Amino acid sequence: MPTAELDDILATISQGRVAGVAQRILRGQHDIVVIEAKADRQNGFVSWTMKRLTGRSEPGTHRREILLSALVLTALISIAGTLATGVLLQRGISQIKTGLSGLEFNFSHRLPARNDELGEISHSINRMAEVRQKLEADLRREDRLRTVGRLVAGIAHEIRNPLNSIRLSIQYIERRLGNNGVRAEDLRPVIDEVDRLNSLLTNLLTFQKTRQPDLRDQPVAPVIQKCVNLVQPQADGRNIEIRTEPGPPNLEARFDPEHLTQMLINLLLNAIEAAGQNGTIDVRLEQDEAMARIQVHDSGPGLTEEQKEHLFEAFYTTKADGTGLGLAVSRELATGMGGTLRYRNDRPRATFEIELPRIAYANSCYDTDR
Repeated sequence: MPTAELDDILATISQGRVAGVAQRILRGQHDIVVIEAKADRQNGFVSWTMKRLTGRSEPGTHRREILLSALVLTALISIAGTLATGVLLQRGISQIKTGLSGLEFNFSHRLPARNDELGEISHSINRMAEVRQKLEADLRREDRLRTVGRLVAGIAHEIRNPLNSIRLSIQYIERRLGNNGVRAEDLRPVIDEVDRLNSLLTNLLTFQKTRQPDLRDQPVAPVIQKCVNLVQPQADGRNIEIRTEPGPPNLEARFDPEHLTQMLINLLLNAIEAAGQNGTIDVRLEQDEAMARIQVHDSGPGLTEEQKEHLFEAFYTTKADGTGLGLAVSRELATGMGGTLRYRNDRPRATFEIELPRIAYANSCYDTDR
């Protein structure tokens, strides 16, 4: 009698005595035990039998246990690998973010090389940074060249006007020499224009983009008359009449005389070209409470809507031989003196207007700021 199953055998016999036939199945960890009992009621005895089925008799069960164990182990390894990959990926992403932040301020910065999946991304970012750095260097070089070109064009534009004035003044003196009527004041325009050329060349040689204005309180009318006298030969060559209205006597404003002369010469020469043969130019000096106002009004056709839209843009010009810098430079000069330069369309005529702060207004602004 097996000791381990003795109680189950006796219980099965008891059931068999009552029911006639009884069966009990015991499932263990490694085997299955089947107990069966059958009663012989005529003779009064019970017979029983027991069969033990070990794991070797059911190979599928063992294989399932091995497969289940393998699956559990594989799952654990996968989870560990996923966690490790996640940690490495997080570190890599953090490293890339740090590198990108460094590239925002310094395109010489490079991301460290990596041998994982993010290595190609780091390499691509470094390659992009190198291309960007090269493009920025090319753009800086081009910008420097453009700046030099803009400076040279501006100087050439400003030199052309004095040279024309000098040429016409010399021709005028030449005609008077034939009549023995040369006077000392006939040479003054030439000397003034030579001085202006010298000032422009000095600014070029010392690499000054724009000289700071030397603001002084002074009368406006003498500067206007000087500029009209300088361009009078060009106006006479086209039979253009320049009419001046001096405005209030001894009207003063705060401005740089050289800058104002440069602005007025540009406006007057443009007006001479716009007025055409036998035209007229009116130069008026007015005032209000805060500003002295100079208006240059020509009898030309005025400007189109497209021309007005781009009027003060650098390098925009409708002239075949123009540089497009005269009005742009003039507006900058006006702004630097605390004034303005604007265009007023009076089609079929045109008016350019310079405003300069008057002395009382400029002093009050100075006192308030102080």
